[in-house]
Amino acid sequence: MEQATDTAIEPLLTLPEFREVVKVSRASMYRLIADGELGTVKIRGRTFIEKNELRRFIEAHRSPEKDDDPAESTGPSVTTSAGGGGGDAER
Repeated sequence: MEQATDTAIEPLLTLPEFREVVKVSRASMYRLIADGELGTVKIRGRTFIEKNELRRFIEAHRSPEKDDDPAESTGPSVTTSAGGGGGDAER
């Protein structure tokens, strides 16, 4: 009697499919692989990327959430020097 497993095997992505999803150049993709930032699976000389590796890669490169700091959300601040500054405006 076979036992059911919780992990289903998802289809593997080819390297061109990965590039299409992530929108990176061929050179950038190979650099990610060489630097160990992107894990691959090799089968009979062909290189694939698991979908869970794609998810992990995206999470690792996700921009951090913005703080709720009101000072950062008000936009750029404007400061003036004492004495009116303006120089050219008075001419």
